[in-house]
Amino acid sequence: MRLFIEVFAVFILIGIVAGMDTVVSNNPCTDYTEIDEPKRSTAYEVPPPYENLLCDRDTFNGWYRFTSGAGGQLTTRTDLPEYRCGTHIPLYVNGTHPSVVEGAVDRYVCGDILGIICHKMYPIKIQNCSSYYVYYLTRTSGCSEAYCAGSELACLTGYVSPNMNFTPGCTDLDECSADMDGCDQGCINTPGSYYCTCDDDYELQPDGKTCKAQDPQSTAVRLLPIKILLFTCLLPVLNSP
Repeated sequence: MRLFIEVFAVFILIGIVAGMDTVVSNNPCTDYTEIDEPKRSTAYEVPPPYENLLCDRDTFNGWYRFTSGAGGQLTTRTDLPEYRCGTHIPLYVNGTHPSVVEGAVDRYVCGDILGIICHKMYPIKIQNCSSYYVYYLTRTSGCSEAYCAGSELACLTGYVSPNMNFTPGCTDLDECSADMDGCDQGCINTPGSYYCTCDDDYELQPDGKTCKAQDPQSTAVRLLPIKILLFTCLLPVLNSP
């Protein structure tokens, strides 16, 4: 009986220590899942016919950090129209973000439908980790509803910025100067793009990059109609007295 009690006590002690380790290691500022989804930006408008909408009904259940270049903070904007943030019903924080000393705080996110303010409401937690925020989020009850994070947009193709290639500050990328063009010979930069050129006596191939030396015989064949035309035009002049 005594041996049984001692063994039982050891198992209890092990369980307590293991539980303490779990609590200590469960730091939201380090134990989170990253979400990199630029469409969650408040600036992103879903184009008609409004397909492939984001839906968080089967997505969230734990601590998360938004890491997209669009921004890492859940929006507090209350004037979001439908079909923003890559979804039909954008969800926003109904309140403010906490300071570091406040720790994890309780908040609600809202979704407005047909002019009804905060018709959809979900409890969340927010913690300020000094240089970023983490959020304890739960699944939404329906589709298409999604949490909105950030307010920037990805730069257009051929443009770059110091902000992970997101707005603001998008400028044209000179592919020619950056040796990103892949052109055999010449390269002309244009806003958002470029095109390749070839030296004299070379032809640009269908791939738009490769230059191939012209065949002298084929060149002569192409010039033959021009020579005939010139001779025809000059013949009356040559035959005139």
